[in-house]
Amino acid sequence: MNIKRNLIGLAVLSTLGLAGTANAVYLGQEGTGQVLLKPYYTVRGGYDTVLTITNSDEVNGKVVKVRVIEGKNSREVLDFNLYLSPADVWTGTLTATTDGGKLVTTDTSCTVPAIAANQGGAGFAEFRNYYYSGVNADGEATNLNRAREGYIEVIQMGDLTSANGNTIPKVSASTDPTLYAAAKHIGGKPLDCPAIVNAWGSAGVFTAGAPNIWVSAPTGGLFGTGTLINVAGGTDYTYDDVALEQWIDVADHKAPGGILPNLAEVAPKHSIVFYGTGAVASNWTTNGYNMDPVSAVLMRTSVMNDFVTDPGLAAGTDWVVTFPTKNAYVSPDIDSDPDSADNNYLRPFTQDFKLGGACEEVGMQVYGREEEHSSTGVDFSPPPPSGINTICWETNVLTFNSSNVLASELSYNVDTTGVGANGWMRLGFDNVQTDTARDVDQNLDATRQMVSDESITYVGLPVIGFGVQKYVNGNMGGVLSNYGGNFVHKYQRSILGNLIM
Repeated sequence: MNIKRNLIGLAVLSTLGLAGTANAVYLGQEGTGQVLLKPYYTVRGGYDTVLTITNSDEVNGKVVKVRVIEGKNSREVLDFNLYLSPADVWTGTLTATTDGGKLVTTDTSCTVPAIAANQGGAGFAEFRNYYYSGVNADGEATNLNRAREGYIEVIQMGDLTSANGNTIPKVSASTDPTLYAAAKHIGGKPLDCPAIVNAWGSAGVFTAGAPNIWVSAPTGGLFGTGTLINVAGGTDYTYDDVALEQWIDVADHKAPGGILPNLAEVAPKHSIVFYGTGAVASNWTTNGYNMDPVSAVLMRTSVMNDFVTDPGLAAGTDWVVTFPTKNAYVSPDIDSDPDSADNNYLRPFTQDFKLGGACEEVGMQVYGREEEHSSTGVDFSPPPPSGINTICWETNVLTFNSSNVLASELSYNVDTTGVGANGWMRLGFDNVQTDTARDVDQNLDATRQMVSDESITYVGLPVIGFGVQKYVNGNMGGVLSNYGGNFVHKYQRSILGNLIM
């Protein structure tokens, strides 16, 4: 964060009485944070997704939860704990299996469970469907194919410091090491990763005791990337993770194999959003739900980006549009009751989840490069029977003029015939609705908005993502000459009320 904005933020916190609490979550402007959100992964259509997680702290280690989440209803398909040494980088690759996908890694950084063969694992970990099948079924598909695309959360649970003297029983170390010492690399690998794995075993000290005493409150410093690479197609698309700073101010060292921590554990329940020339700070302790501080910093009324589908360039464009907090507001409706009898969603969202998803209405304004414009009649293709454009998943892919760059099964086709093959689009979420007519939301709040304790209104939906463009030259003199580029989404916000700027 630059100094000017930091001072503004502190002044706002002081005015609202928040300065005594160390934290208010905000979007990491410099790309580092306690939480990283990777907006998309895929193992479809010949793609692999290469992941990096970097600890930029040269003094302290980090313990993080890495969670791979399928894109229909944000159900976890893989999670593990990662123990990073100071200045460490972890890498892994998501790739397809016969019926689903898996994580493959040779990285020596310690994971629990052990994954890499050099840490005692198999070298891979396959995706699971436990959280959307059987007793956890949500009305959608239960097969592993569903796990082949989605998004990823990386949540820092604490710092590993040399000052923490609590030890764990040794396995390969000469004496019982501290957690910091066990995770720290000596000669390119952790001193005693098996000791960390055993500490989470059925009789381990973490399982039996209070695992937070081995770690300190997280201080951030994580950054990461994702790369969608298609070797056969000759393209790759690399993005930077979305970072959240000051997500939590206490240690939150949780066991692997569980759904905690999740983003709803943000603490304290405060947020800061940079808006215009200043910052808006909000409390979410009275009017809010647990996830609201995180949703507030990601709340946007629209997404904007370019598209190129010029036939002469054999070009194509896809947009990724992910709602990483939607799962906290939307629950399954798998009974036979009409929607009006259920209480399965909360604002800012407007539908519960069922076969076909939890569909949110969207507006589309499409512009050509020479001022061609169409805001009426722009439709997904084929057009929905209702005549209303909706996107229904937690991770959505909008493909332009059937270019299908990412081979997604969560895709919607945007036909831009009215304005041409190239241009830009605004995808809007600011059609504020009230659900008194629907009578579904538990508190009958207005939807497509959230209202803080200070009566500040945040309009839209919490969204992240990016666009990709592909250009195909084919085989040029024996060399595959295809090209790909990644384009960061641009956003618009609307925050209403008595703002302190």
